[in-house]
Amino acid sequence: MNSKPEILLLAPLPQFLLGPLWEACICHSYFMTEHKKTLLAEAGPRIRGIVMAGGSQAPVELLEKLPALEIISVFGVGYDGVPVEYCRQRGIHVTNTPDVLTDDVADIAVGLILMTSRRLAQAERYVRAQQWPRAPFPLAHSLRGKTAGILGLGRMVATHSRTFLTTIATASKAWLKSPTFWSSPAREGLEPTIWWMLRYSAHSAPMEP
Repeated sequence: MNSKPEILLLAPLPQFLLGPLWEACICHSYFMTEHKKTLLAEAGPRIRGIVMAGGSQAPVELLEKLPALEIISVFGVGYDGVPVEYCRQRGIHVTNTPDVLTDDVADIAVGLILMTSRRLAQAERYVRAQQWPRAPFPLAHSLRGKTAGILGLGRMVATHSRTFLTTIATASKAWLKSPTFWSSPAREGLEPTIWWMLRYSAHSAPMEP
């Protein structure tokens, strides 16, 4: 009798994770098979774990077919696709990987800001179109001395931005909802575009402390 636990894969995984997983467990690729009902009928009663990505879905209808399920492991930060309350009632553990992408997302955000400020994408197209021998590409803008507005700081620290920016203004969701903000000196000096973004974030998007 095989002693390895059987798990259900709801999403493709990187090979560096999939390799060790196959060694430690009997893996059933639910996301790949065209015979999902057959798989659940045959292996469902033995499935003890689910591995899924942040964008995957684990509906209650699926979990009800897994009576031996003990844990759902989300390879990602978000777990919106997991019915947490249902899992709580059944005693199913739910795990995710917070902070695993915090620095990387911050890096990309800073990279996008640099691309926008320095017009790097336009400059690349300019060079590829062989326009540079005819005339120099227009000058772009430096980030030094600029103010960065961060809406919903969350887990991403402002350290990355401090390399380039003199002033960093952060706004939590609760603060944006507060009537104090709309009459406070904090809004003075904000560019019209930033001010509009703050108003949109506070009144149009779901806001929770």
